[in-house]
Amino acid sequence: MSFKHTVVMPKMSMTMETGELIGFHVTEGQEVHAGDVLFEVMTDKIDMEVEAPADGKIEKLLAVPAQVLEVGKPVLIMETETQVLAFDFVSPSELNANDEVAGVPEQVTTPEVVALTETTENKSLNKTKSVPAARNLAAEKGINLQSINPTGPFNTITYEDVANANLDPAILQRQEANKALIAKGIEMTLSIPQISFTRSVAKSAGSQSQWHAQLLSKWAEVLRNFKRTEVIGVALIIESKYGSALPVFKNPDQMELVALTSLVQQTTEQAKSGKVPLAMLNGATTTIFDLTSYQMASTKPVLFPNQSTGLTVGIDSAGALSLSLTIDLRALDFYDGAALLDRLTHAL
Repeated sequence: MSFKHTVVMPKMSMTMETGELIGFHVTEGQEVHAGDVLFEVMTDKIDMEVEAPADGKIEKLLAVPAQVLEVGKPVLIMETETQVLAFDFVSPSELNANDEVAGVPEQVTTPEVVALTETTENKSLNKTKSVPAARNLAAEKGINLQSINPTGPFNTITYEDVANANLDPAILQRQEANKALIAKGIEMTLSIPQISFTRSVAKSAGSQSQWHAQLLSKWAEVLRNFKRTEVIGVALIIESKYGSALPVFKNPDQMELVALTSLVQQTTEQAKSGKVPLAMLNGATTTIFDLTSYQMASTKPVLFPNQSTGLTVGIDSAGALSLSLTIDLRALDFYDGAALLDRLTHAL
């Protein structure tokens, strides 16, 4: 006894509504086994292979490559040796070979349906799953996806995999070391009693280096007047090809703004190339996370070891600066945190 089973466009995520059929791995009349790849589907997030749910034979292909189908729409009909209950969005009894399938052009006939075979042109498609952004970047850089080691779910090549494809192994090793170091530092501070405050303020005009110099100077000045300490070390997180760099600016409030701006610009260039002077990698008493270049609202900053404050700067929905301050409640109390953020907003 045999059964008819309709294989449909699967729902591969909670938000997925449609999927694009990349191509078939089977032809009509072909015998398949459970687990054989029937076709590939592309969404805005990932490419996936859809496998045969049971042993059987392909009876009819109902779609064509590059066609966009809604979730649950029929892709093919197969004759199986056992009854398949999963993913039966369309009942086989409601669909026969002469039925018109929604979304399939009338002029499409069986000979026009293209099946993917192990040819030079599509070998990589059979073996390599990748997100659309990764494929676009690979095409832009002229990188063969077959040469990339996938790190995404279901062995899928991600955008980051392609972006890091031609990086020196030493750089990748340093990236991982930086991530591990930062993660360990954050883990150590999660148990610290802390509280965060947020406030908005208008951003002054100027270049990124000028803005960073002003922020470094004013934040150091506020902390110095509050704590009455002699040395203020402000770490500014800078994104680089090695991961996040944290150069420390010592007593920036005691420097001329022009000189500080020049130092910030020079240090930013050094950080992006992984050449921050060793003397600038220690002595931080506070850290600034700047998200303004990403047009993101500020998020709760984390506390690094031996630091009682952390400041995040972002852009709110109205285009104003959004400042978030986290304090260590063992060193400062609730009103100290409110006062610090209030003084900084007035200083800026």
